[in-house]
Amino acid sequence: MLAPAKRTSFCLPLLALIAVASCGDDGITFESGSTIDSAATNDASLFVDGQTADDAHTPQDVAPPDAEKTGNDAFDSASLLEPDAAQDTAPLPPSPNGMACGSDNQCQSGHCTEGFCCDQRCGGPCQSCGLAESLGRCKNLPLGTTAKNKECSAEPASSCGRIGYCDGRGGCAVYPPDTICSAARCEDEKLVPAGRCSGDGVCLTGASFSCAPFLCINNSCFAPCLDNSVCIPGAVCTPQGCRRPVLAPPP
Repeated sequence: MLAPAKRTSFCLPLLALIAVASCGDDGITFESGSTIDSAATNDASLFVDGQTADDAHTPQDVAPPDAEKTGNDAFDSASLLEPDAAQDTAPLPPSPNGMACGSDNQCQSGHCTEGFCCDQRCGGPCQSCGLAESLGRCKNLPLGTTAKNKECSAEPASSCGRIGYCDGRGGCAVYPPDTICSAARCEDEKLVPAGRCSGDGVCLTGASFSCAPFLCINNSCFAPCLDNSVCIPGAVCTPQGCRRPVLAPPP
């Protein structure tokens, strides 16, 4: 005669598989109200490979739901990531002229000027690569345009330097030729004429000359002859101006 099947309780391992409300001598009562008769628990179909439920599901075999897996069963969290992030951060190819940029290495030309890839460095005070009609090409700003970064700020006329705007050739406009850069002045009976700008930033002063027989008065050689005070020593005021006396020839 066969020995009676070993009566085992399979409530504990079954809890790891399905949710139940209670487990007792009468069997398992599910949340839905249905039960499994405890007698059915001796059915060999509930065993694993000929083992009883108690033998097949020992405590060390029942891992908590969040137990870490290893080896081939390990969960690869990287499989949920986006495709290779390196593809998203790969450097972009250099941009052609006229495209926005932040550094030279972002441009095919190697020149990032005023925020645009430019065909050259374009570093003049009155040059620009950012003109709407010529983005990416270095162009001179028109005559009279205010220079970028205030590089053409006005200087006094005495310097013959910058007027305060662009010259239309990529540089700063300077005072034109013949602009008075220094006032005329007297040095004794000599007149030092006013200085005039050369047109390229230099103040030129002419050679002084004598005002004789007049004195140099009020920065001029041609003061009205009202009396002898405007004449050099030895000259006298005449209706024709200061004149040196004409000495009679010796007898």
